Amino acid sequence: MFRTEAPSGDRHPHRAMVSRIARVTALLAMGTVFFALHGCSSKTAPRGGAEIAQETGGPQPDGSLHGATSTLVDPNRQIRWEYSAMPNPAPSSQPNYLLKSYRCEKGGSTLNGEARGSLGQLVETLKSKPSVRVVCIGLCDGQGEAVNAQNLGMNRAQAAKQFLTGQGIAKDRIETASFAATQATASKDETIGQAEERRVEIWLLSE
Repeated sequence: MFRTEAPSGDRHPHRAMVSRIARVTALLAMGTVFFALHGCSSKTAPRGGAEIAQETGGPQPDGSLHGATSTLVDPNRQIRWEYSAMPNPAPSSQPNYLLKSYRCEKGGSTLNGEARGSLGQLVETLKSKPSVRVVCIGLCDGQGEAVNAQNLGMNRAQAAKQFLTGQGIAKDRIETASFAATQATASKDETIGQAEERRVEIWLLSE
């Protein structure tokens, strides 16, 4: 007759060892899956909107223009008012930040493509921020435009204002001023410098 009982001694010890290793490996794998699903839940729990906004630079709860994605001006390019004299006529309050700037054709105030592009970028944001007030300032070069610089600078500022009001921005939110050629420094030989001086700047007055 054949014996059906297992032998008292393990004739193949290596097989038993392989079996034990396999069972331990399986248990470790199950434990890894369990901790992956449950052990790290505290690290991925949703956080409050204000906390995320603070870490990512997103809009702040107060909706300030200086809160990254809701700002009119790139936070990395903020320029504080740096002129030593106010333009004529002076704005009702001191400008805070330069929002947009574009160049003008020599002797003219008609809006070109650059001007329309720069002003157009402001329209939607100004509509969404009804308390914001700005000032449009016209500047001229100190060479060919020096004679009629005050009026030319104002005409340039008025052209910017007319564009914005034509897009639905209230007139009382936009002031105008002219620096004429008081900020011009380029000599008659510096054609590129003169071109940069013929411009309009839109500054933030208040939020």
